[in-house]
Amino acid sequence: MSEKSRKRPRIGDVVKISTAAGHALAQYTHKHQDFGPLMRIFQSPGRVEPDPAKIAQLPVQFSTFFPLGAACSRGIAEIVGSAPVRPELQPFPVFRTSRSLDPKAQDRWWLWDGEREWRVGRLTPSQQEMPTQSIVNDTLLVERALAGWRNSDERW
Repeated sequence: MSEKSRKRPRIGDVVKISTAAGHALAQYTHKHQDFGPLMRIFQSPGRVEPDPAKIAQLPVQFSTFFPLGAACSRGIAEIVGSAPVRPELQPFPVFRTSRSLDPKAQDRWWLWDGEREWRVGRLTPSQQEMPTQSIVNDTLLVERALAGWRNSDERW
């Protein structure tokens, strides 16, 4: 079975996620027991060769959890191929999450490493660059990718 015809994603798969608005290129780097597939969404410099090894070397624009298996089954995501996960993307990232919906609350932040979480209160500038602990759908993922969105843009 060719990589492109495979519907069940595996770690290292490079995928194209499509909506009516356009598409995003990403790599599946981790699977979390509760949140599912962790995707690294790449900056797309425009037209990119369909070479998974070259795509996997693009700069990461943002990271998020995404229901990749369901998206592949529905034809929303296409497995382009597979490539090794770059060394700097192999460790599971630390995520930030808020415990309050009050945007005025400055000390509402927690960090999570995939297993444990701890309160930090206010975020440092480097912690503001961390991804948020969330699962997004295909529409939001592609919208963010096309808009040049970054993890630091999430301010809720």
